[in-house]
Amino acid sequence: MERTPDHRRRHLLGVIAAIHHNKLIDQAIRVFVTIGWSFPTFVFGLLMLLLFYAKLQWFPPGRLSDPMMQVAASPGFQQYTHMYTIDGLLNLRFDLFWDALRHLVLPIITLSYVVWAQILRVTRSAMLETLRQDYITTARPRAWPSGT
Repeated sequence: MERTPDHRRRHLLGVIAAIHHNKLIDQAIRVFVTIGWSFPTFVFGLLMLLLFYAKLQWFPPGRLSDPMMQVAASPGFQQYTHMYTIDGLLNLRFDLFWDALRHLVLPIITLSYVVWAQILRVTRSAMLETLRQDYITTARPRAWPSGT
């Protein structure tokens, strides 16, 4: 498995939750995990659409906005891969590229949320188990300042 900065960040949240066991940050992360693990993906996707499209109007639905769809359908636009992000870059149409990326944000967040929740849950559990080991409880008063 490839280690990316985002991968480390997810593990870091699990470690933070375990270190601050039963404190506010741990409770917030556990709510995040419970919601992510409990909702079916399509329900979470509908809630994301309701919030970010209908209420806040930050992200649009669909594949492209209407003006960009006209650009993609024009005879001067060459479709190499039939993926609007890559074809926008290859045609040097950065406006189309950014529009296509903007339309991908909600699906990416929706599909990633369940995986984030699972990784946080497993990391927190493993870290709590490790923090309860004898060698950690012995080292804690000697090496770490009190209150940690």
